Amino acid sequence: MKNDLELVGKKTTETKTETNNDNKAIKRTRTDNTFGKLANLSTAVLTQWQLNNPNFNSSAFSFRDYQQTTTNFQTLMSESANLQNDKKQSVQSLNLVNKQITKAASVLRSYFKINQLVNNINLENEYNRYGFELKIGQKGQRVYAFPTDNDSRKAALQMIVAEMQQPNNFYAAKDLGLAYWLDLQTAHSTAWNDSNNYRARVSINSRDKKIVFEQLKNMLTMLKGNIKAHYYRQNSAQILRSFGFLKENF
Repeated sequence: MKNDLELVGKKTTETKTETNNDNKAIKRTRTDNTFGKLANLSTAVLTQWQLNNPNFNSSAFSFRDYQQTTTNFQTLMSESANLQNDKKQSVQSLNLVNKQITKAASVLRSYFKINQLVNNINLENEYNRYGFELKIGQKGQRVYAFPTDNDSRKAALQMIVAEMQQPNNFYAAKDLGLAYWLDLQTAHSTAWNDSNNYRARVSINSRDKKIVFEQLKNMLTMLKGNIKAHYYRQNSAQILRSFGFLKENF
């Protein structure tokens, strides 16, 4: 029976994990909100600059440069939104095939035991040949389990298919035999590759979005300075509003 300190330690660890996850979610939400606000502002400035002040030229960059940077940022923001939709589909597909693999691995384990009764095989050797991993249980016992991480599962699936393709394989012709595992291997490979491609696309989008965000923020800051300097004799707040700047800070 666990003592109070162990229980407190476990609860503390779980609480820290939950807190870290919450903090990441909050940080991500704040970042998305910041990006969204800048996207809205940059579009408003682009529209009002062109509509109300078409003859104004910034000393730091051209209107066309600003227009292109704003368009690039809007494109990245749209791509980011689409990636969120892709995430749901990617996760669902991978989870579904992994559930099927887990159930099939349980059936395969029962096949091993039948084979042991029929042919007196070495059960540990069979687990090793078919990609099961040796783990040490809580009481120190040796336990063979099917891999849970997807890279290891991919390797284990290759081992299973290769073994079942051998002549006179005991399991190949069974209901969950070679044909079934070939289908699982294909489905898992597709889902896992899609998941990896998704993460790569998210990483590239996040990197590019941050770069263009900083470029656009600097452009807006310089543009405000140019406007104030050019119209220094007039009401700066009114002039800035005519360019789409509704607030002093952004």
